[in-house]
Amino acid sequence: AKAALQGRNGKGCVILYAVGNDNLNYVNYYAAHPDVIAVAASTSQDTHASYSNRGREVTVCAPSNGDWPIIAARASWDPGLSWETGNFRYWRDGRDRGEHYKHFGGTSSSTPLVAGICALILSANPELTAKQVKQILIKTADKIGHPSEYDSRGHSLKYGYGRVNADNAVREAIRLRDASRPQPPNEVEDKISKGQGIFLFDVRKQPAQGFGVQIGAFYDYGNVLIQAEKLQAQFGAPVVVSINELNGKTVYKVILGNWSSPDPARQLLARIKAAGLPGFLRNLKDLA
Repeated sequence: AKAALQGRNGKGCVILYAVGNDNLNYVNYYAAHPDVIAVAASTSQDTHASYSNRGREVTVCAPSNGDWPIIAARASWDPGLSWETGNFRYWRDGRDRGEHYKHFGGTSSSTPLVAGICALILSANPELTAKQVKQILIKTADKIGHPSEYDSRGHSLKYGYGRVNADNAVREAIRLRDASRPQPPNEVEDKISKGQGIFLFDVRKQPAQGFGVQIGAFYDYGNVLIQAEKLQAQFGAPVVVSINELNGKTVYKVILGNWSSPDPARQLLARIKAAGLPGFLRNLKDLA
């Protein structure tokens, strides 16, 4: 527990443990500790490896061999299991592949696979804590098996939170790394004069259709913002801005309101005139 919480200068050591190969509804020893990543085994077909233990403590699963017996090559020096006969004695495919091969499977092989992914995560973002590494594995795991095998939290007794996904895990580690870095200062920020206001944008592309009241046209976009804010507050109508070109300069036409028929626009125009402001009825189709 001390290593998991205080190791790596307080970030915590990443500790993994295999859940076991007994096909039982409990996990082995330290795999039940909350600071440990408990690893179960799946198959290359994204199914549950029948020997892999199950339980609510399972964190994730990773591919290992299929069902018993383990189908793998054996070393020529491997005596096998004396109480078994035939291929079952060696858990092999019946072929001798020399002295450099040995069967290896079960949750004992799925666990180091996950450990390797944890190493990739930390190589991408060494500042992560052990708890964060565990959460990344959980968050980026792929759900395998049937959806009914997962509870409302997204956890399965067989698969944990799913089969590990190395690519997604490293991407998430990089995302967290980049998000924690301070943004470079805006070099323009200290060179501009004090602003005339702060404006909240809710911008959507507007098709060239409908009717409104054009208030004016401006070269300065700052004036557009100031006028739009005042008009919207005074008349309670949405503001449409048409961007145009005139003699090589950008012109912003400000239209107040946008209705499918001209009648509401005429009523708004009357209110605008009564307030002593200029304006005229505008068919947005003419701006296309």
